[in-house]
Amino acid sequence: MMSPSPLERVAAAPLTALALAGYGTAGRPVAPLDARRLRTFLDSPDSVHLALESCGAVAGGLLTILAACGGRLDALALAYQTRSANPAELDAALDRLETTGIVTRGRDGSVAWTSVAARRIAASHRSMAEPNAIVNDDLALVCRTLGIEAPERKTDRLAAIRATFADQAARQRIRDGLSIGALVLFDDLVRLAGHLPIDAAALGLSYWELSTARFSRYPTAPGLRLEPGAEALRELVRSGIVGVDTHESQLWIWAEAWPLAGRPIVEDWSSASRPPLGIVSSHGEAAVPSCIGVLDRLLDRWAEQPPAVLKNGDARLGKTDARTLAKAVSADPVTVEVLGRIVIGMRLALADETGRSGRGRNLRIDQAWCLDADLHKAWTERPPLRRWVRLVAEWCSPTLDADPIVLANRHLVLWELQQLGPTEAYVGDDAFAAWIEDRHGPIAQADRVAEIVTELRALGVVTATGVALTGRGRLALADPAAVTRDDEAGATRAFVQTDLTVVAPPDLRHDLVLALDRIAVVESTGGVTIHRLDAGRITRAVQAGDTPEGIVALLEGLAGTVLPDTVTRLVHDAAAGAASVRLATASTVVVVDDPAQLTTACAIKSLRLTRLAPNVAVTDVALAKVQAALVTKGLAPKVTATATPKAARSNAALAEAAEREAAELRARFAGANPFIDRYAGQLEARAAELRDVDARFAVPTALTLTPEALRAVTEGRPVAPPDAAPGRSAKPGRSGKAGGAGGPGPAGADEP
Repeated sequence: MMSPSPLERVAAAPLTALALAGYGTAGRPVAPLDARRLRTFLDSPDSVHLALESCGAVAGGLLTILAACGGRLDALALAYQTRSANPAELDAALDRLETTGIVTRGRDGSVAWTSVAARRIAASHRSMAEPNAIVNDDLALVCRTLGIEAPERKTDRLAAIRATFADQAARQRIRDGLSIGALVLFDDLVRLAGHLPIDAAALGLSYWELSTARFSRYPTAPGLRLEPGAEALRELVRSGIVGVDTHESQLWIWAEAWPLAGRPIVEDWSSASRPPLGIVSSHGEAAVPSCIGVLDRLLDRWAEQPPAVLKNGDARLGKTDARTLAKAVSADPVTVEVLGRIVIGMRLALADETGRSGRGRNLRIDQAWCLDADLHKAWTERPPLRRWVRLVAEWCSPTLDADPIVLANRHLVLWELQQLGPTEAYVGDDAFAAWIEDRHGPIAQADRVAEIVTELRALGVVTATGVALTGRGRLALADPAAVTRDDEAGATRAFVQTDLTVVAPPDLRHDLVLALDRIAVVESTGGVTIHRLDAGRITRAVQAGDTPEGIVALLEGLAGTVLPDTVTRLVHDAAAGAASVRLATASTVVVVDDPAQLTTACAIKSLRLTRLAPNVAVTDVALAKVQAALVTKGLAPKVTATATPKAARSNAALAEAAEREAAELRARFAGANPFIDRYAGQLEARAAELRDVDARFAVPTALTLTPEALRAVTEGRPVAPPDAAPGRSAKPGRSGKAGGAGGPGPAGADEP
């Protein structure tokens, strides 16, 4: 086979290029991705390791056989071991393994793993030929038990034993000579463990039975009767079929004796085929993905009722809070959960203490995810499409440390979806997830892929029907900056009908979609979006500051004509109910022991006290004025201090604290300790990151590695690394397998 090109090698194992570019399991590179770095990395052991991690199910079966057979298979052994595999799938898997440098194929049909792969793959089948596996005297005993003449040299004895088990007639003779108990134990071992070691307890064997079965220089005491299990195991051990390890309490079938099992090492070659392709159209997409409107409503609700921090401290919403918020904002719980993780990841919300109870070991600290008011305001001021791209970027490269396996699955899914044509879509989520696991396993996992597709659909990157990129999702992956140029695009007209529905085109301008969302609920989506005017939402909108005249003007502007009477009447009737119940806050509470004292206090007209109970009254007059008036009347009130509301935790406050600590360290040590100076510099850098709102919400240059970018690299045009995620700490973080080739790994973010 001719030496494959870099593009062919990446096509066989996309995870290698994804890791080098800064996505998936490896850390973020510092240098641009160019052809030299790509070729160097593809020839490195790290690249082989990533290829092994994503070689697929059929290739994984081949590697299992090679590991069990010492790293090499001749043509006959390969044909026997893979007799139940699909020839086309088997050949494709061998091509992938050869292209990625894991195996080599000989002209005689043999297959062997390369020296680089051998250092990454451990032989799984225990062989008598391994150093210190079995001594020469024990091999002589095995030869005598098998009825063959024992040569002098150890290697010759091993060859004679191997040839005996390889001969079909000899194998049948050996099986016929075994007792019923030994045959049952051997079959159980094959069924439960195959070619791998197994714990003796799984077969019901004790340590004493293993000890009596192993080879011993001393003869068995005359008249000693062994238990049936020990006798059967001893028979298999002395026949060179089974090996035992009393220290680990394990036993296994020797590689030389495996032909006695009468079956290949891998029998299950089932694989998931590529899902069928359907047709999808990008026409009728919303001007702005609906998740932006959901997030706007979610943040408003979040500010009023911050969700609780989970007891384990995970940076996500609890299921109960996600369901509650989803119901409040009329959204899907999955969408709310995904957006919640992104909000916390971007540090729009910070964990803040809300209460304490108990003492000592019983101390309980309650926390909630509280919005940073300044960042929330800065976020809402940005154009909607710019916010959407930032959401997708945070999902692709989380600011907080994320599971590298999850990130690898995310970018493998995006890579495969980019291979589709603009009008193509995979049919069936489950079929797609199974195919990705089969194609990119073991790192790809079907359950994770299914979750990823659901999350991408919630973010508006994947189509609602079928599995394909939306038009805007494809554009965002190719050029994130291009998406933000259409911020003001969208339709401005809709049909307002007498049945209180508003039929809007799917590309209705985002600000109009948000305005409609305040007064109507979405009934259906598709070619058009149908909103139904809701009296409850109109009432809440008026309570929040809207006017019935403004709502009517909004609907008239959408319709471009006079509204039906039913619509106008609904708006005014719902608005009339906005003031039927009034709430007010009281700044001062007066509590007395004698109701007569409260009568005296209520007689002071300037205090405007309202009696709630015989001994309790409230007023909106300031506490100091109430106190002075009551002292004048001779009541001498006792003032109970109320806790001053604690300032909400914010990124600006954290930055100020970091700067203050850095200044104190520099003033105290004054350059006497270089480690302290370095730490102070890290604090100052962290403070600058926390204050830089523009960098935090900036649109990145790349969300993932695209095929076009990879082709540009191979043609000699370097590709800049993805922008460092805003909010990351300057201190070094973990680095992935490809860190040596690409630079340091991602820096860890401060704990929320």
